[in-house]
Amino acid sequence: VHAALNLAKIHLMKNAADKAQEVLKLALVSNPNEPEIHLFLGAIQKESGNYEHALAHFHKVAMNDETNAFVFNELGECCMALGLAKQAEPFFAKAAKLDETNLQPKLNLGKLYYEKHRYDQAAVILQQWLDDSRDQIELEDGEIIEHTELLPTCNILADAYYKSKRLSKAKEIWKLS
Repeated sequence: VHAALNLAKIHLMKNAADKAQEVLKLALVSNPNEPEIHLFLGAIQKESGNYEHALAHFHKVAMNDETNAFVFNELGECCMALGLAKQAEPFFAKAAKLDETNLQPKLNLGKLYYEKHRYDQAAVILQQWLDDSRDQIELEDGEIIEHTELLPTCNILADAYYKSKRLSKAKEIWKLS
């Protein structure tokens, strides 16, 4: 298993995802329940836009490890890419609960609530994301150096507050953005 994973990594470094998948699929024949192989195959499938297959591989990992926040977030992202927002929600919620330091599941869940016009819930989750992310954003002389998600997320958060009729909070966040 380790040799197959390392060989697949080498193929990926050489931009040969097809060869990496070949190696992993061969390893899967004799190790059908190996989570690391499924995790790696899921990541490759997701990267190539094959979300249904990625979903299947991530699901196998989640069945073996119900505490893997990364995998639950990946399941949610695959569901969203397939237009399965209802199925994505519990995956994002579980990922956010399992690892409160990982901000991506909170961001994904907040955006999902916003897209479903559940603005009160979107505001709560995105505000948590903003509060938590402030600790992780690099600052230089009080200025934000670079955080690609900050501006669009602040705008979604402000709009969620606005649509929830919490105008003072919307104004506060729009000033921040």
